[in-house]
Amino acid sequence: MEALFIYGLKSAGLLTCFYVVYYFSLRKETFFSSNRWFLLSGLFVSAFFPLFTWTKTIYVERPQWSMEDWMAMAKSQESLTPPTEPSWDWTTLVMGSYLIIALIILGRVLVQLISILLFLKKHPVTSEASLRMVHVQQEVTPFSFFNYVVINNQLYSEEERKSIVLHEKIHCNQYHSIDILLSHLYCGLFWFHPLAWRYKKAIAQNLEFLADQKAMEQLESPAVYQKTLVKVATSQQALSLTNPFNQSLIKKRILMLQQKQSQRRNLWKYGIMLPALVAFMLIFQVKTVAQERKVTYSTSQFEEAYQVRWDKNTSEAEIKEDIERIKSKGVTLKYSKLKRNAAGEITQIRVQYRTHDAEGETTVKSETGIKPLIFIKSDKYIGFAAPKSETLIASKVDTNHQQGKEIRIEERIIRNEEGTEIIINDTDNASQPKNGERIIIRKIDASDKPLVFINGKKMDVDFDLNSLDPNTIASMSVYKNTPEALEMGKNGVIKIVTKKVITSDMANEEEIDAAVNRAKEEIKKVLSEEKSTQADWEKARQDLAKVQEEMLKMKAELEKAKAEYEKAKSKLKKD
Repeated sequence: MEALFIYGLKSAGLLTCFYVVYYFSLRKETFFSSNRWFLLSGLFVSAFFPLFTWTKTIYVERPQWSMEDWMAMAKSQESLTPPTEPSWDWTTLVMGSYLIIALIILGRVLVQLISILLFLKKHPVTSEASLRMVHVQQEVTPFSFFNYVVINNQLYSEEERKSIVLHEKIHCNQYHSIDILLSHLYCGLFWFHPLAWRYKKAIAQNLEFLADQKAMEQLESPAVYQKTLVKVATSQQALSLTNPFNQSLIKKRILMLQQKQSQRRNLWKYGIMLPALVAFMLIFQVKTVAQERKVTYSTSQFEEAYQVRWDKNTSEAEIKEDIERIKSKGVTLKYSKLKRNAAGEITQIRVQYRTHDAEGETTVKSETGIKPLIFIKSDKYIGFAAPKSETLIASKVDTNHQQGKEIRIEERIIRNEEGTEIIINDTDNASQPKNGERIIIRKIDASDKPLVFINGKKMDVDFDLNSLDPNTIASMSVYKNTPEALEMGKNGVIKIVTKKVITSDMANEEEIDAAVNRAKEEIKKVLSEEKSTQADWEKARQDLAKVQEEMLKMKAELEKAKAEYEKAKSKLKKD
């Protein structure tokens, strides 16, 4: 319904543009043939242009969800209630009203078309060159319909008849009846647009101007033609969907006949609509499609990279300073939807970048403060490189004593998908190796990750929760520091149920119990409805018995009345 509403608005807007250009720029020009095609193109453009779209693809990177985000989502699932369906849908009323009015108007056009065909069929027809001449006896305005010309020869002199037939012949040869039919059909479909009816009138008047112009070029006496116009103007009867000889106002037609021909340099006015059509397609008909970009990181890509790094403690002044710095490298960086918590830490930020040949965006958020967000620009790669803290650990080891202390520096690590190549930001002097120390990078053991169950199925240890679309999650439970969690995995257990029908192979007893409870409620509902139905049937049977009793009474009264009638009838015979 919304799509049809938008389509109607776009079509109405385009037709309005065509009508405004015609009315203010082209209406008084004598380029009647060009005006005809301009007006027809307005019908087709307004009807079909809103159906065509251009696709523009932008690449975005999926935001990284932290464990806090998943736990917050699990809590929010408990408070979610299913949306209630509206009791009454107003869109059905609107669509029904539109269809009823459109069918009435189109039905009226069909009836008029049938009436014309019946009118032509019941009168004698003769051939005159390429025309089919229909001779009538009643006083009717001369008109044409495709190659049929209707005229009463007794009402006009030979010169007047010649002028009228020439005018209608031009209508027939140039198929002006098609223009009339199309304008009527357009008004039937777009009846809600007031200018559609004025547009139909403009098409009909321009066709008369065109036929007058062509006829005057072939006649020797323009004065006779103009007198014929005035004479036919007194006729009142005309059929719709035709090209009557007195269709437009006679005064306007005579003024157009006497008007000086427009100069050809005024043809530029037909190009006024081109910028408007281009703007319409670029503004309203571009469909933006977002695609997630799969990024592979390697050290060779970042050796000479320009980097912007923001974390939860970054101030807005620092953000603006980084934006100005990266702008000199040909990158326009913008941020929006910036939110901070009570401690002043950034909890959400949306970042967009644009260059001459690329653009993208990402959004990161966390209730406890965002993880560091890194933007990188190099000759081989441009985009975001949000780190993953669960992937790598940096251990600082004293080579003299071989005793080390593990330090998480995940916000300074970028790796490729295999996790084999990394780079450490050298700007942080506090984490640089000192004398007798070395830095060792290793992967976290799989046992450090929480166990993940989806629909009762245990996932692999390297399963990435970010690969799961949050919109597909029906419920999620997080177990940590509980006997069940300690038994299955020391770092917690995450149980996720997706939005699909519960099956027997699901190992989640809580979900099965919920399904059983829902089934019980459905059974109770059905039983209640059945009892209500039985009560309705019992009441209907009682009403039927009453009706039968009334019918028996009526039958007895009819028998009694019949007997009295027979008695009265026999008495009359005796008298």
